[in-house]
Amino acid sequence: MVNGTQQFTATGTYSDSSQQDITGSVTWSSSDTSLATVSGTGLATGVAAGNVNLQARSGSISGSTSLTVNPILVSLTVTAAYSTNTSTQFTVTGNFSNGSAQDYTQLVSWSAPGSIASIDNTGLATGLAIGGVSVTATSGSISGSSNLQVTAPTLLSILVTPNSTSVPLGISQSFTATGVFSNGDSQDLAAAVWSSSDATEVPIDSSGSAQTLAVGTVTSATYGSSTGSTSFTVLPAALVSIALNPANSSIAFGTTVQLSPVGTFTDGSTQTLSPVLWNSDDPWPILPSMGVVWSAEMQLARRTSPRLQARLPVPLRLPSSRL
Repeated sequence: MVNGTQQFTATGTYSDSSQQDITGSVTWSSSDTSLATVSGTGLATGVAAGNVNLQARSGSISGSTSLTVNPILVSLTVTAAYSTNTSTQFTVTGNFSNGSAQDYTQLVSWSAPGSIASIDNTGLATGLAIGGVSVTATSGSISGSSNLQVTAPTLLSILVTPNSTSVPLGISQSFTATGVFSNGDSQDLAAAVWSSSDATEVPIDSSGSAQTLAVGTVTSATYGSSTGSTSFTVLPAALVSIALNPANSSIAFGTTVQLSPVGTFTDGSTQTLSPVLWNSDDPWPILPSMGVVWSAEMQLARRTSPRLQARLPVPLRLPSSRL
């Protein structure tokens, strides 16, 4: 290589087939001293990159050999090729004395001192703590470096839960916003800003609690430049209880009372229910011809919440005498 040296020897072969080292007694020469020189002892020195012939002469007898002078590495250039969420890939280019360049990424030793980042033998650096570090590539006595700045994890996305839920009108629903960060961590975003696509129908407060004033909306949470959303459906108000009117009735034996079932719904509204199914837990007082009811059980028929049943015992105080 350039500025490198190589010792050559000359061996003479005689008429009796014997051989002798004649390195010091021959005349050495180079075909191009701009590429390589050779001393009287056969020591060749590279001057510039290229191919040259070296010759040893003794009288009219000569011998030659070729020498390739390679360029020398003069510098290393370290650059960041690309970055992912937590890692940065570095590459290094070797710059040679003849102006040529070569990828040296796999031919150098990598280092990143301290506890800010680690780097493997391919040049892949991984952030360990917030701060700056100098990433260095070394080949022999030649080195190059580049700065790496490790910043705080960035928010990649927001997950709003529960996802695609629904509640009856009048029932509030609490939502949570979870941030997914570049280092793989997840964190509750208590400072997220909540919004509703229609705040007049479903307003949502700063804690993520949505009120239901009308049917249907979409709720979203924003933190910085990231936004997460979920569909939130408000269903018609559901029946939560049934009351009989009048309640705790007292009637004389042999008379009747007309009971009216009144339903209370999740939005606080009330409505007289019809049709309903009537029965009693004591069959004796059921006198259809008289219309006297000791207790009543009602089950909604063909309503929006067919599974809902309400059982409300209503004692009716009868006279002490009994036939």
